[in-house]
Amino acid sequence: MKQFFTVFRFTFLDAVRKKAFIISTAILLILILAACMIPRAIEWFSPDSSQANEETLAFSSETNICLLDESGAIENAEGYLSAAGYSVKKIDASQSEDAKKAVLNGDADAFIRILKGESVPEACIFIKDFMHAPDTDAIRNQLNGAWRAGELEKSGANQEILAIVSASVPVYEQALGSMDLTGYTFGIIASMLMFFAVYFYGISVANSVAMEKTSRVMETLVVSAKPSSILLGKCAAMGAAGLMQMAGIILYGVLMYNLLVPEGTMIFGMQLSFAGVTPVNLIVIVLYFLLGFALYALLYAVCGATVSRIEDISPALMPVSMISMVSFYIGYFTSIMGNSSGVIEWVARYIPFCAPFGMPFRLLNGSVTVDQCAISLLVMLLAIALVSGLSIKLYKASIMHYGSRLKIKDLLKR
Repeated sequence: MKQFFTVFRFTFLDAVRKKAFIISTAILLILILAACMIPRAIEWFSPDSSQANEETLAFSSETNICLLDESGAIENAEGYLSAAGYSVKKIDASQSEDAKKAVLNGDADAFIRILKGESVPEACIFIKDFMHAPDTDAIRNQLNGAWRAGELEKSGANQEILAIVSASVPVYEQALGSMDLTGYTFGIIASMLMFFAVYFYGISVANSVAMEKTSRVMETLVVSAKPSSILLGKCAAMGAAGLMQMAGIILYGVLMYNLLVPEGTMIFGMQLSFAGVTPVNLIVIVLYFLLGFALYALLYAVCGATVSRIEDISPALMPVSMISMVSFYIGYFTSIMGNSSGVIEWVARYIPFCAPFGMPFRLLNGSVTVDQCAISLLVMLLAIALVSGLSIKLYKASIMHYGSRLKIKDLLKR
């Protein structure tokens, strides 16, 4: 055990002192700060509505629409739009430019201009941009309903017919799952961070082993420590460094969010919600990171031990890198596509190489049960036990070999 902690301490201190570790941490902290500053910056630079023209701002707190009917063909357009919940202000032709300015300044959500067409009136809906647009389909439906009702009334239709034409079937949308925009976004971020952490820290293990072997430091280590202690100590040290970095970044992100992001911030019309980010989910995600890293780090360490020159490290890492990338894409795409059954979904949940990349998303969006998580973690533990035994054997066989890079079949013969 003393040999394990000696290797652990040396590798851990070497990892956290490297420029790559320090620079990557600083870049992530800056990106988090910038992301948290965006809502506050939008609030700072938003126009002060109290200084706008009172004539233009005669609106309620609902969707604000300026309406100009130059055709005179849709007499009840204001009534239909108001009944649908819009705050409508009728204007004349001389105020059209002011209405456009109101839309650009954010004082109005849309400006509807109705023109006379050849057989039916035409309507143009002016919006600021695609990010600041009301539901134009709903507005279109209301205008069509108002025009049809007016034409039917002119044709002598009675009130019962007009009521039928004006009525619509109420359709409600209710989500049975717990997925929302925030959980979906943070689930994607968590899966991607998991992949990059496992991938880059795993490669760091391989590079560390390869550097020590090519510089002949490994010969000294082997004399003073068992190969199994070296392998496990290095993997544990890099995992601890990665976990420390991730924990620091998460705590920093929480602090910046609480300090900088205004309460009630909306994204695409939906309020930020962290209902899926519970302490239990965070603990399970950390477990997936540790187990996923352990699984891949053991394989990467063996790959690093098979080379005699540092220039050969990339080809040696290719098989494990391909496995990690394919596994990530399986876990990632089955998550964002919302598959809940099938062979690929089963693979993404329970195959140890895929589970670290797909399960964090599912945890944050409530699409897996406690039993499924428990089975997935148990399978990963069993896989790590098998891989660690095989990796230690291969590591012992390759660590003192110099010359041409050993192939897997040659390692197994030793």
